[in-house]
Amino acid sequence: MCMSSDPYMAESPVPQDDVPFVLQPLLKRPPALIPSETIVAVNTVLLSAGEVPPGILRRFYERVLGLDHLASDEPDTLRFKHLRREVMLSRQTKRIGTLKLTLRHLEDVLPKLRVARIAYELLHTDDGLSTKALLREPAGNLVYLHESRRF
Repeated sequence: MCMSSDPYMAESPVPQDDVPFVLQPLLKRPPALIPSETIVAVNTVLLSAGEVPPGILRRFYERVLGLDHLASDEPDTLRFKHLRREVMLSRQTKRIGTLKLTLRHLEDVLPKLRVARIAYELLHTDDGLSTKALLREPAGNLVYLHESRRF
């Protein structure tokens, strides 16, 4: 029996040297519905959270847009991050905002949006060099999905 002088170590019938340490695998996050490359912004994007419950907003921004949730000290604020850009949703912000994301393959994303029953409008601009889709997130903010074709 292992008798340790450390008060935090519980007594164990097996000596500690014989117990293999096994690191449990991390839980894999399911892939985002929209695999965005980057957020088009200079600084933090500030959007309205409206009266939408935080769980619904968090689910949309994590599962659909693929952003990472950040802890926030402010009570009515949700923060998300993608690469080095932040998106902040606040109940104090009343004005509807705009979030722009760039993608590689918009044609792969559109069927997934239809299956998830997320309405969007397809916009064709500048003679077909780029394609955009416009959708609204649960709080009413606009989300532009921009695909720029490589030359």
